[in-house]
Formats: sequence, C-alpha cells, structure tokens
Amino acid sequence: MEKQKYVLGINTSNHDRSAALLKDGRIVCAISEERIDRRKHSQGFYGDNARSIVIPPMAAINYCLEAEKIAIDDLDLIVIGRSMQLCINDVMKYIPIKDKSKIVELPIPSHHQAHAYSSYFASGFEKSLILIIDEQGHWLENNTFEKESIYIAENEEIKELQTFKGNYIDISIGMFYDLFSVILGFTDGSVPAAGKLMGLASYGKKEKTYKLLEVNKEGNINVKWDNLIQYLKLKKVLPKDFELSDFKLNYEYKYHTILEEIQKYLNKVDWNDIVGQDIAYKAQNEIEEAIIQVVDYWVNKTGITNICLAGGVFLNSIVNYQILKRTSVKDIYIQPAATDDGTAIGYAYIGYYKILKNHLRCKLQNVYLGKEYTENEIENTLKQYAIPYKHLANIEQVAAKFISDNKIVAWYQGKSEFGPRALGNRSILASPLSVAIRDRINRDIKRRESFRPFAPSVLEEQAQKYFDLVCKSPYMLLIADVIDEKLEGIIHVDGTARVQTVSKEDNEIFYKLISNYGKISGTPVVLNTSFNVNGEPLVETPYDALKSFIITDIDILCIGNYLIDKSWFTSEEVEAMKWEFLDIQKDNYFKIGETLYEHGEYEEAIKYFKFIIQGPLFNVMEDSCKRKLFYYISYIDYWNDNLEESLEYIDKILNSITFGFNAAEMVKYKAILLNEMKIKNNLSRVQEVVSEMENKGIIKYLEEIS
Repeated sequence: MEKQKYVLGINTSNHDRSAALLKDGRIVCAISEERIDRRKHSQGFYGDNARSIVIPPMAAINYCLEAEKIAIDDLDLIVIGRSMQLCINDVMKYIPIKDKSKIVELPIPSHHQAHAYSSYFASGFEKSLILIIDEQGHWLENNTFEKESIYIAENEEIKELQTFKGNYIDISIGMFYDLFSVILGFTDGSVPAAGKLMGLASYGKKEKTYKLLEVNKEGNINVKWDNLIQYLKLKKVLPKDFELSDFKLNYEYKYHTILEEIQKYLNKVDWNDIVGQDIAYKAQNEIEEAIIQVVDYWVNKTGITNICLAGGVFLNSIVNYQILKRTSVKDIYIQPAATDDGTAIGYAYIGYYKILKNHLRCKLQNVYLGKEYTENEIENTLKQYAIPYKHLANIEQVAAKFISDNKIVAWYQGKSEFGPRALGNRSILASPLSVAIRDRINRDIKRRESFRPFAPSVLEEQAQKYFDLVCKSPYMLLIADVIDEKLEGIIHVDGTARVQTVSKEDNEIFYKLISNYGKISGTPVVLNTSFNVNGEPLVETPYDALKSFIITDIDILCIGNYLIDKSWFTSEEVEAMKWEFLDIQKDNYFKIGETLYEHGEYEEAIKYFKFIIQGPLFNVMEDSCKRKLFYYISYIDYWNDNLEESLEYIDKILNSITFGFNAAEMVKYKAILLNEMKIKNNLSRVQEVVSEMENKGIIKYLEEIS
C-alpha cells in the first residue's frame, strides 16, 4: 500500500496566522491561531517591531497534527510563505521536525500565488480566471508590493497573467476601503473592520460628487488622489488647507504608504450621522464599480467565464453578488477563508502539486475543517464546572422548538469552520421572524452596532422561495434580495440578506434543525450569527462554548447532544457563574469592559474595570492598559458623583506604573478631579443650606445659627 502523503501549509503573516494539513490532495484540517490563543487576528510578530522574530502558529500546527493523529516527522513537506521578514530561520528553530530539509520557504512574491492556489484547487473548476485583491501582498523590490494579481488556471497549472504593483502613493483598493473604515472608527482589534463599513453602506445615499477610483486600459485600479482629497475636505474629514503636495512623497519609506501621513489629519465621522452613512456608501460603491470593470476586462480579454476569487476584499458579499449579476461570469468560487488565514491552504496545495508534483485533485467539499470534540470531552467540561445538563438523542428537534419559542440558542456541533463565517457548527441561532429578537442579540449578546445585519441560513432546495439568489451560497459570501417580508429579523435596510444555503450533504444535523424549525414555523430559515463574545474569535473548544454561553444573555446551549437551559438557574446563580468564568479568563476583563464602555454601557463597564484593579491581573497589566483604566474609571465615576472611590483607584494606578512611564498628565488630571470634588462638596453644602432656608424660612434659619 502506497504511503499517504502529508503536506502542512503555514501562514506566517503578521495577522491571521494559520495552518492547514493536506493528505493525498485533500485538505483534512485547517485552523487559525486566533481560535486557540483567543487573540483576534493573532498577530505573530512585527505588530510592534518590524525587526522582531517570526513566531509560527505553533498551536495551530499542533492542532492539525493531533486532529489527524500523526507526528511532525510523518509530514512529507512543510511549506511556509515569507512575510515582511525572512521566516525560515525562525521556523527552523520552532518546528521540531528531524529532517529540516522538509521545510521549504517560498521565495517572494508568493502571497498572491498562495491565495490563487487556495481558491482554484478548492473550486473544482478545470479552467478558470483567478483574481486576487487584498490590502497588500508581499513587499517587493523598490518598496513596491503586490496590489492586484490575475492568473489563468487550467488542468492544475496556474499561470500569472498580470500583477499590478503598488507603492507609497499607489495604494490598493483594500487600503482605500480600510481608510474609510478608519474614518468611521471601525476597527477589529488593531485591524480595520471593513465588514462594518459594508453593513453601514446600505444606509447611505448616492451623491453626484467626485469619482475616487479609476480603472486604466490595462485593467489596473488606481486612486484618483486629487478627487479623494477634495471629497474628504468636502465631508470635513480633512482640513480645508490640507494639500497632498505639502508632503514629500517618500517612495523609499519601507513598508509604509502615504495613508499613514494622511491619517494624522483625519477628523473621524460618527457612523450615526448621515454624513458618515453617505461616506460608507461612497466607499462601497467605488470598489463595486471598479471591480466590475476589472472582471469584465479580464473575462472579455480571455474569454473565460469561470472565476476564482481570494484576498480579503472578496469577503465583501455585495461585491461578489455584483460580479455575478452584472458581468459575463457564469460560475464563481470564492475561497471561504479569503483573508490571510486561507493562504495556509494555498501553501499546502503549492507543496503538494507544484513541489511534490502530485496530480490527485480533490475539490474542497466544505470548510468544517477543525477537529471534532468527543462526547467525553464535552461532558467532562460540563462536570468540571458542575453544570447541570440533559443528554438528548434529538437535540436538533429540541433546539428548533426553542427557536420557535423565541429563545436564543448557542449551537455547538462537530468540526469548527475555517474562515470568518459561522456556518452552523459554531453559531448563535434565533428566529428570523422577529425584529425584537434581532435587536436583543445585537444589544445584549453581540454588543455591537445596531445597524449591522444578521445572516439567514436556509435549506438549499427551498432558498429560491425566500431569496432572489443567483446561485448556491454555502459559505455566506453572497447577498440576495429577500422575497418573503416575514423574515424581518434578517432583512437589511436595503432589502437584502447575506445568505447561507444549507445542504444535507454539507451539514446534516444543521440541515435537520432548520428543517424541523420549518415544520414548526412554516419557514425553513433561521437567523445565524457567530458564536463568540464581542472582540473574541469564534468559540473553538467546549470550554470556550460554555464560557461564552454563561457570560452572555444566550438562553440555551446545545453542545453536541447536551443541552443546558439558563432558566434552570436563578439570576444570582448565573451572576456567580459569570464571574467565576471571568475570573478564569482575566485577560478578557479589560477587553469586555472596553467594549461595554465604547457602547455607552458604563454601569456594566465599571464592574469589569474595578474588578481588574481589585484582582491579581492588575499587577501584570501593561502601563498602557492602566492608563486607559485611569481615564475610563474617572470618567464614569465623575458622572456618577462617585469621585471619592474613583480617587482610590487612581492612586493605586499611579503608584503602580513603572519608572519612566509619563504620568505627569495623569497627576495633573488627578488634581483637577480633587478640585472638582471640592467644588461639588461645597455646592452640595450650599444646596443643603438653601433647602433648610426654604423649609424653615430665612428668618428662622438665621435665628438658629446665630
């Protein structure tokens, strides 16, 4: 019997590090490091220092090996892609494989190539165009970078047609879109949150104003800088006297673009404001029109009507829909893990097909590529925390009934999804028929902006009855007009929804749940959003699922065949369990408190902040976090007339900061607070006197104090 061939692909990018394991042409496991280390986007290096060492995603690597039950030395090849720095030496040190010759680092440029392989070899197409658009690929010679790349693929051969290079001034449309995300204050950790911008865009309106992007005769997308600056000045995002000509265009400034200079002058815009919504619409409309032109250009030039897409820009489900609706493309495949995490799959494919010269090709059937936790592992987790449960043989039927009763259900089943979307194995599910339920999830569970829509999951064979879909959408990467107005919980303001079509072959238990809900409600559609706490990645382990269930307002947890109902507990018991889990996860306190603060939920936020200061976590916090705590606490307590308690915490913070940390501003602020407290105390006494005078009369009052 011929030995099975294993190739491990490793993404060592500065964000979204990941690993993917391929066996005989088929991806058998893939996971992002963030799912395990619980740090959103899981920066591996140079987040703070571009010269720091590369840290491979070791947790993801070990996870893949354990899932397949093989050892590191069973691998035939390990393929890594360089990031901004040479990675091979650091990877050699970290990965304990005996035969170091099995580790191959691809030369620059290979980032866009990895995206291309990840999409084409997963697609099942024989012949296809491949279009890669992201924020940036590899940095190249003369401080240029991969901006957009176009390939043609046929019979397992991928040929580059064109790579357009960006530079200090010639930015990508990924960067362009990120700029608008920053203007509106949309970030996801340290990464611009482009998905929020896309959601807000539907609230804006079209304006007759400057054109910001153009596509030249070679199919290259360029920013029209004069127009962009004038537009941002018109919207008061940039000062009236701002001129691009005032800057020295430093083309030799390595790893940087002009955006870093421009951002210093930006006035952020409130997304609640009409101006902010129109800005979001403008950014979305510009990239849609530009990408449509690019796709048409290459389809017409090559005559190929199949297209594979990858790169973070193609998580934009509106753009993907427009490609199918408005171009000559007949069939489309979008890599579900379109951002850098998906390049791990690409590197594995490159290793298997290009380096090892194999030809056995297997289409990627689905993205449930995590490992499956056993019933014993789930039950042991529940017992460890003394959580009562029911073990059910028909969990999908019971869950469907809860959803029909307007309960919010956390649904944890099988293998985790690879990529950013929750596709029915790590999901929060609810009725799509209720705006109140939708708002409750946004407000009390996800704690996110109210404008952000939720996705529907629908039985594949009935999808056309409820949505005007142009094709199947198993990965939630296409929008569609909503036909059935009863689905008010998932209809976006523009009448669309980002749809997932669910087949029995792809996910049988999720299919059965939706089918059962359809029998009860008459509508085989459920609201589906990711199972995670705001600011955290999708849950991965049974522990992650239990913790997220306990500390949020989710009603029901269905984890494997086990059911936990929060109504079994008193509110005091739930509160006690919540703080027990948070005590275990102290690192999450600050993140949760900060999210609550940003959403104006100050009473809840102050509980987290003060718990941090009272506990051992405070002693190991970075000074930058302590500084934030200082201002958060003093601000909340000032408005709550609780300055005396606030000053106790402020003194503790000031006494704990390390030598050399600039505390002058904080000391000055403390003095202001003391003065405010004195004024408030004096004012309080004056108010008491006035009240006594009113009650007793001025003459009587003066007689008593004389």
